[in-house]
This record gives sequence, C-alpha cells and structure tokens, in this order.
Amino acid sequence: MYEGLLRKITNIDFILDLALMCDVLQELAELSTELQARDITLYTAHRKITNQLKLFNERKRDMGPYYLEALKAEKGLDLKEVSLENGTRYRQGNRIDPVKFYDSLKARMASRLLAREDAEIPQWAKVLDCKTWPDNPPLTFGETEVMNLCERFGLPDRQILRGFREYLSEKKIPSSLMPLLNVINNIPISTSECERGFSQMNLIMTPTRASLQLSTVVNLMFIKLVGPPVSMFKPSVYVNSWFLKGQHLATDTKSKTRNREDVSEHNLMLEVIVSCTSII
Repeated sequence: MYEGLLRKITNIDFILDLALMCDVLQELAELSTELQARDITLYTAHRKITNQLKLFNERKRDMGPYYLEALKAEKGLDLKEVSLENGTRYRQGNRIDPVKFYDSLKARMASRLLAREDAEIPQWAKVLDCKTWPDNPPLTFGETEVMNLCERFGLPDRQILRGFREYLSEKKIPSSLMPLLNVINNIPISTSECERGFSQMNLIMTPTRASLQLSTVVNLMFIKLVGPPVSMFKPSVYVNSWFLKGQHLATDTKSKTRNREDVSEHNLMLEVIVSCTSII
C-alpha cells in the first residue's frame, strides 16, 4: 500500500498539480485575510478582488513560484534530493492544464462580484474615501457619484450633497453625510462578521453555562462584538448605583449570613460514633 502511495506522490504529474494548487491557495488565503479586516471599505475590497482576477489572468503565461520549481524538477526528475518518476501511473499522465484552471478560477471569482446593476457602486463609493482625493479638490468633486449613490439607496440627495461638500472643505465628516456612510459601511464584504458571531456564541454558551437565557446570550454577544474593550470599562459608576439602591456590600456584617455545615474534626468524630451506635 505504501509503495503505491510513494509512486503517486513522487510522480511528476502529481508534483505539478500540487505546485499549481499551492500557488493558487496561497493567493486566495492572503486575499481572504485582507477581506476579513473590519475597517475594509467596499471600494478597497472590490479593488483587491479585481487585482486578484488580473493576477490569475497573467498567471496563464507567468506561472507561480511553486509551479516554476516543479517545472525545474521535471527536467531533472529530482526535487529536494528526492527522485521523481516520469510515468503514467498517476491519473494516466493527465495533469491539470494551468491555463484552463486559471480561466475557470477567474470565472468563478468574477461571478462573486456585484451584479451588473450594482457594479458601479464601488467606484461611486470611492469618492467617500479622503485618501483617494486629489490635492485641494474642488467643491464639485464627486458630485455625480454622490448623487448616484443617493438615488440608488433612496436617500435625500441635496442634504447629503451639502454634507459631502462640507466634508471636502473641512476634512471632517458632518452628521448630514452619516446616512450615506452608514449605508455603504453596512454592505457586507465577507462572512467574517457572521463567523465572529458564531465563534463568540460558542465561547459564551459552554457546557457549564448552558442554562443562560436567550436574551442574556444576545446581550453578551452584542457587548463582545461591538462593545468597547474591557480596559475602557469604568465599574465605579455601576458600583455606586448599586449602593444607592440599598444593596449591601459583600463584606457587610449586618447582612444575612449563610448557615454553613460544621465540618470540623470533632463534629465528624461525633457523627461516626452516633452512626456506629445506631448500627449496633
């Protein structure tokens, strides 16, 4: 069994297919990590995916580093001092065609982009990022894009346009522009936020805390996902409100004390003697 496995993994066709997958998966893993950032914008995400599509298109003629290393190994039938086999035992010599593979991958990724009626939204949203502005932009800059966004999402265009002009001149986001920014920021880039929510739910609902009410779990998840960090929590306000309600301190001697069972050695000996007497 292991001899057959050795023949398969040392076959040059398997090495070439594996190198092709390594090149692709490395690119996709890095792209996925970048899209999971919480501060990523719609335009930035669209630009990264578009650049990845261009890269896959160019990979058809300029192969990745792993595939180039596999091609060198094919010539000498040697990879890191391991002898390779140039036979047809692995998949009858039918290796993956890199050109067709990258074309298929590019088509599948392109199908995940916004639909035709929404394809221009990332370009319109580009003007909302001050990093993409030219030096000293005129007050008419981005007027058309903002109007198109307001029409697409049914927002008051005149109010938001005036807010955008104030943003251009003062470099500070006014409250009148926030409705448009909230709509753009609420467009989901990836499923990372949902996965973070499920992860936090699993951390909260443990086997020892399975009796939590649904409302309690929801509140704890909300605090964990969108709340401030623990270092910013100021407990003194809530402690003072607790005292003002007439609650007792944990060290208050006037509060009711819990009756605890006497587990001293003398008491245990008495219980043993009584038990033995009753048995006799």
